[in-house]
Amino acid sequence: MAETRYTFCRICEATCGLEVDVDVEANRIAAVREAHEEVGLDPSLVDVVGELDDAWSGGRHHLVPVVAWLRDAPALRANPAEVARVMRVPVREVLHPEARNDATVYLGSLACTNTTIDVSEGQIFGLTADLLLEAVEWGLEAR
Repeated sequence: MAETRYTFCRICEATCGLEVDVDVEANRIAAVREAHEEVGLDPSLVDVVGELDDAWSGGRHHLVPVVAWLRDAPALRANPAEVARVMRVPVREVLHPEARNDATVYLGSLACTNTTIDVSEGQIFGLTADLLLEAVEWGLEAR
């Protein structure tokens, strides 16, 4: 029987202006810990496979996107103090050509264009959409 593998992408944040940990292993451990705290992901199910390029949020947070395989598809629950919602979305929906759009948001008079992905569970937007697309495309290239 073939092993089914599931993916997740978790983001570790460090406030800009503070020293960012350049220790790759520390970033990976922090990402798994944060996923456990935020959505109840059992760390024993996680195999970290790499990191995407660093990113910076509109709030000026330094983000270290960590990509991992999950050994199972566990039930996840959003910690309401940390996460508004957990979405399970098939990769085919994320990659569907009609799912990807751009939306313009205004911060005062400044117009910012963000990537959006329309999926069955709702809309994924902004930096989350960008990082999700990067993680999926990275995973497809690695196959």
